[in-house]
Amino acid sequence: MYYQKPLETLLEEAHEARSIFMSFNGRNGGKPKDTLQKLIERIVEKEPKIDCNRLLHRLRAEKSFDVIVDVMDGIISFEDTTGEITDAKIAALKHRLSRAKKELVAKAGKSD
Repeated sequence: MYYQKPLETLLEEAHEARSIFMSFNGRNGGKPKDTLQKLIERIVEKEPKIDCNRLLHRLRAEKSFDVIVDVMDGIISFEDTTGEITDAKIAALKHRLSRAKKELVAKAGKSD
C-alpha cells in the first residue's frame, strides 16, 4: 500500500497523458486523403471556380484513367491507394469539393 498512488493522482496523470496524446493526434490533421479526394484537389487547382455538376462531368471523363472505375446510380467507384475498389456517394461530392476549395485557399494564404 505504501508504494501505491491515490486514485485522484492516477486520474490526474491519465488526464495529462490523454491531453498530450490528443495534441499529437490532432497535429496529424485527421484521416489521410483517398485517391478520389486527391483527384478532386488536382481538378480544383486547374479550375478553382468549378461547381458540383461540372466536377461530376470531369470525373466521368477521368473514368478511362487510373482512379475512377465507374460512375453510376448515385455512386462513384474508384481505386484506393491499397488497390481496392471503394465507393463514394455522388451526394457527398459537394462536401469533397468544398474541402478541396478550402485547402486551395489555405495553400494560397500560406504562400503569400
